[in-house]
Amino acid sequence: MRKQKKRNAVILIAVLVCALVALSILATSIHVALRYRREGRTQQQLQQASLLLDAGCLRAVEQLQASAEYSGETWQLGEALPEFTASFVEIRVGQAATDKNVEVIARLSRSEDDPHSIQLSHEFTWTLDISSSPSESE
Repeated sequence: MRKQKKRNAVILIAVLVCALVALSILATSIHVALRYRREGRTQQQLQQASLLLDAGCLRAVEQLQASAEYSGETWQLGEALPEFTASFVEIRVGQAATDKNVEVIARLSRSEDDPHSIQLSHEFTWTLDISSSPSESE
């Protein structure tokens, strides 16, 4: 009878240890899955911000080609990207005679104080071609 109780106790301890190991493996798996999900979402947002930055740079070049007086603009993206209500693309153009310093900022953010917002920027210099003006080519 005493051997039976010891055997039952050993079996119970072994079952509890196995359950503990299984639960720790499950908890680790859930933690890893959640981390990969966050990283995937961050990569997707980074790619979206990069595409917005490219669009802003292309828009700046297009507008500078059309008019030397272009000074920049800001796009509020809340309607286009409802998940990111505080997102924007800002184009700033320095007003020099021939060389224009252009800064484009793209920011994806859920709110003004979002600690996980993504912001990318790019600066370049645009040189106006003053040798061929529209009046000379017509």
